[in-house]
Amino acid sequence: MLLSGCDSFRNSPDQDITEHESEESEEEVAADIGCAVDESMPVDLCSEMGEGWIFCDDFESDESLEERYFEYVDSNGSFTLADTVGRGGGRGMRTVFDEGQVTAGNLKLSFGRHEVDNADSKAVMNDQNFYEIYWHIDLCHAANWTGGGGHKLSRSTTLLDGWAQGHIGHIWDGGTNQYYLRMDPATGIDEEGNLVSTRYNDWENLRWIGAVNGTTPIFDSDSVGKWYSIEARVKLNTPGESDGIFEFWIDGVLQASRDDYNWHGSWNDDPNNYGINAIFLENYWNDPGSVQKQERYFDNFVVSTKRIGNLRDPMEK
Repeated sequence: MLLSGCDSFRNSPDQDITEHESEESEEEVAADIGCAVDESMPVDLCSEMGEGWIFCDDFESDESLEERYFEYVDSNGSFTLADTVGRGGGRGMRTVFDEGQVTAGNLKLSFGRHEVDNADSKAVMNDQNFYEIYWHIDLCHAANWTGGGGHKLSRSTTLLDGWAQGHIGHIWDGGTNQYYLRMDPATGIDEEGNLVSTRYNDWENLRWIGAVNGTTPIFDSDSVGKWYSIEARVKLNTPGESDGIFEFWIDGVLQASRDDYNWHGSWNDDPNNYGINAIFLENYWNDPGSVQKQERYFDNFVVSTKRIGNLRDPMEK
């Protein structure tokens, strides 16, 4: 149900490079994914919105993904809705990487004010600026998963005309053997508040402002095959100050946090400029791609203006 409301990682925008075809039934997939159903997690999580939630998708809605998100890329069937693969035993998003596959699909959510037409028309609360946002996703990798985290997982961004970017709150893998999640913030706005980014992934003009690795090795062989709740927070800086925040948690345990980022200079002094307005869920494995054929699963995507916490017992209801 839907209610509305680092350097080695810096690549060009996603592009499909391989075609995935699977003859397995969803029942066969559910039987061997190694992600046990969490019976304490409601299937219809989004039937009741928590305090501050502006978007919730438990992937049970009859509404199409194309209606919910301003862009959905399935990469030839690599990233699809599937029955029984969700955390509570309902539907979820199933990702299949073939060996050597780089791009395996994404979902792009828009909210707040936009100047990108399609993103604006699909945006939740598209008359508001958001300067602080939390987002949550449940994630499980199959028990045979190997090779690290598959690089790209999620990001928040300030999406501007021509797909230029203000801030980017990257959440991707890092640390020893890529077993950890890593926050790697960047911005296309200089320290004085001038937009210098000209396009998406404009590596030449982005400022990289300080990556931090998490502390829980969720991608090593002893950790895969189970569900994790991942929550991230981005708070843009006070105009002219270096007090911006980026932090994330796994199963409620703080993994990394900094509160001294200069995301936007004085950019946000002007209310006509845009705040945080998009979050992407991604499957992008840097070249040469996945080390083998393998799968992972997403469920319970929540975006909020307040801390989300444990979805079995949200911080506020």
